[in-house]
Amino acid sequence: MVLVAFGCASLAAPSVHADETRLPFELEWQAPAECPTRDLVLEKVRRLVDVREGPHEARIEAHASIRRRAASFELAITVREGGVEDARVLRSPTCGVLADAAAIMLATALDESRRSAAGVEATRPTDTPRPAEVVVPPRRERAPSAPGRAAPAARTTPGGLHDAFLGAGAVFDFGTLPRPASGLEVSASVEIGVLRTGITAAIHRGQRQTFASFGQAGADFGLQTAGVFGCWIAGHGRFRFGPCGATDLTHMRAEGFGIRRPGVSRALFPTLRVGLLSETRVGSRFSVFARADASFALGAPSVVITTTASRFAVHDVDLPALRLTVGASLDVL
Repeated sequence: MVLVAFGCASLAAPSVHADETRLPFELEWQAPAECPTRDLVLEKVRRLVDVREGPHEARIEAHASIRRRAASFELAITVREGGVEDARVLRSPTCGVLADAAAIMLATALDESRRSAAGVEATRPTDTPRPAEVVVPPRRERAPSAPGRAAPAARTTPGGLHDAFLGAGAVFDFGTLPRPASGLEVSASVEIGVLRTGITAAIHRGQRQTFASFGQAGADFGLQTAGVFGCWIAGHGRFRFGPCGATDLTHMRAEGFGIRRPGVSRALFPTLRVGLLSETRVGSRFSVFARADASFALGAPSVVITTTASRFAVHDVDLPALRLTVGASLDVL
């Protein structure tokens, strides 16, 4: 599904009373409270087309609904006239633009009906404002002649799913390893209403740490994480933000060096994260984001150096550690 913006259509024209221009169609209109009403859409249609000019081929039935979709609005509109159906799905950052687009579609259908009734080839009126871009090209389908076969239904988004995202970015960890660690994070998520949930994985660059108390002895460290997350998304338009929580499975590896018998140790432990997400849409499908989390490792091990006489702890995971991610995401739905 593509996010588009419609060019501003000038709908100004001399006003006509509703009694003088009874529209020959039925409109079922559903929209959020902040969007234009059904009466306002009908008034826009009256301004676009003079319905008193001639007869109409058949009565027109129209169903239109506007729903909020993440950082934008989505219009699903179906216009039926006899055996002909025209279904479209449009998106825009503002629902007022979608209401204008719906009025244009209805006015065009009325004009084509009038031309068909007069025996003239149906064409778009040249003086009718039209959208700068349409998400789904017009598709006019004749009802099948075979009995018992229904006309194709308008396309809808399955299961109430609003958006699906693939993301990637740079991740920085402060406190899990002896020194700050950078790496790469990838994610996949879906958004339903104000809730976004998904999976994420990150791999950090290895680092070598020498411990001064033991001369040239030290360890090489590696860090990888994978888990699930959820965010509550607020905000309007291009800018969005919200709190997030995550549960990760963290893998830490330490390989000693500079000692008589160096070994490799691995630890696998859960980590809980809480933080904030900030996101800005920079195109029809792309967004950039930043997320900061406080990480709480559960049962994280201590890194120790063992001598013949005793054991010395040289590193413990900070509680909490800090994790920062900066990247971009692609809306793939």
